[in-house]
Amino acid sequence: MTDISAVDAPPQNAKRTRKLSYSVLFATISAASMAYVGSTALNVSLPAIQIELNARGADLLWISNSYIIVQASLLVVFGSLSDRFGHNRICMLGILLYGIASLIAGTAPTVAVLILARFAQGVGSAMIVPCTLAIVSAHFSGDRHGWGIGIWSAFTLFSSGLGPFIGGVLTEMGMWRMIFYVQIPFGVAAAWVLWRTVPETYSKESEPIMGWLSALLITLSLLGLTHGFLEAPQVGFGHSSIRLSLAFGIASLLLFVLLETHEHARELLALFRVRTFTGGNLALFLLYVSVGPILIYIPLNMIQIQGYSESFVGIAILPMTIFMLISSAYIGGIVDRYGPRTPIVGGHALTFLAFVLLAMVGITGGQHDYWKTFFLPLCLAGMGLGITLAPLTVAVLESVEESKAGIASGISNTLSRVGQVLSVAVMGGFVLSIFTSALLNDPKVRDLPEAAQNQLEIASVDLGETAIPESLTPAERANIEAAIRASHVAAYNVLLWVSAVFCLLSGILSWMMISNRLVRRQEYVP
Repeated sequence: MTDISAVDAPPQNAKRTRKLSYSVLFATISAASMAYVGSTALNVSLPAIQIELNARGADLLWISNSYIIVQASLLVVFGSLSDRFGHNRICMLGILLYGIASLIAGTAPTVAVLILARFAQGVGSAMIVPCTLAIVSAHFSGDRHGWGIGIWSAFTLFSSGLGPFIGGVLTEMGMWRMIFYVQIPFGVAAAWVLWRTVPETYSKESEPIMGWLSALLITLSLLGLTHGFLEAPQVGFGHSSIRLSLAFGIASLLLFVLLETHEHARELLALFRVRTFTGGNLALFLLYVSVGPILIYIPLNMIQIQGYSESFVGIAILPMTIFMLISSAYIGGIVDRYGPRTPIVGGHALTFLAFVLLAMVGITGGQHDYWKTFFLPLCLAGMGLGITLAPLTVAVLESVEESKAGIASGISNTLSRVGQVLSVAVMGGFVLSIFTSALLNDPKVRDLPEAAQNQLEIASVDLGETAIPESLTPAERANIEAAIRASHVAAYNVLLWVSAVFCLLSGILSWMMISNRLVRRQEYVP
């Protein structure tokens, strides 16, 4: 391994440097794509998984959250360890673990096994994601730093957005399990290039900031809070198990904060006393709070309510991916020249407008209405997120020392994933509650016998797949089907308005706290 400072040495020749740059980008993009495709591709497949594995609505959210919970808890740990022991080494170990977990997930016979495999995938992704960004940050410095991160962001966003298309096609072919296998070649290619071509980087002086006890506490906290909010709509917040779960989550979180403040106060304060670092991370947190639930509920809405096929949903989301790719690819150079704050605020404005437009979409006439309902908002969302995310990442990484790139990446990714976990859990429970309330208060449902209403209340945890009592007449069944669709859309629209508010708050915070003049890492003195 070589010390990270060696990466910034003057190049021996331009051709060799260019070849190394391409190798770094190929390896890091491929490795990150392994994690991102596996995350987003599954969202389109959730209705099929729900039917085949007899999953509840809350189970669908657990399939998503189990992955993100572990990832969020361990990103800082592995980001910090990679700074000390080598970014390539930790990344390749993560690829191996992720690949094994993907094989298990692809053969999962039950929801429980699938969720456990997703936990293991989360550990692997926590090793992969911060290391890939740290490798890019180490090999691209100075005026090329924004460009390198912009390219990495563009193609990882593209692969993330390509996930729903892949998932939709495979699911419609009855092969949703193949989603877990198509990720593996990405990892194999990345590991080969990292091993053969990309020099190892690390910092001899780097010391881990977060320990394993802290990681365990934040994991337990997120598990407790997620369980409480997702299960509450079924049994009520007054139930003893829900109270205990939420209390356990809050207590674990407080212990985590106390432990980190006591053991690593100096190191953490050295990072968070930098205004741009703090503002950028808080903005990322709020932005992922706004985006997280949408990534799950837009595909569910399209399939279960609007009547789209799985493959069409993949195509429908593709414009968002394309606009992410285009805007991210170009924004890095603009940030290098003019600073990050203006594009960040502009990107938030576009994303906010997209969420508002999506919140106004009700029950449509099906796939042929896509172009006048979902198409424009999704294009605006892709453009806004593409413009926003790369500059935010650049602002965070440019505000700390280069030897802390892995830690900084881990912190920013952790806050992003924690925001996503909590928003999916809290707003997921919120959506389930709104859906159940709207359904039971629908006049068509209130006219049913009490026994049928009770059956619908119990089945409402399955959202769009809510089972209709068999005792109803064909006319009553048609009315209840319409009520289920209307209640689902009502919950979805409220979710979009809440997401728009969080996006607006993220934009305001970015404008107030992020400096438009980047402080280069070599100038930073903690």
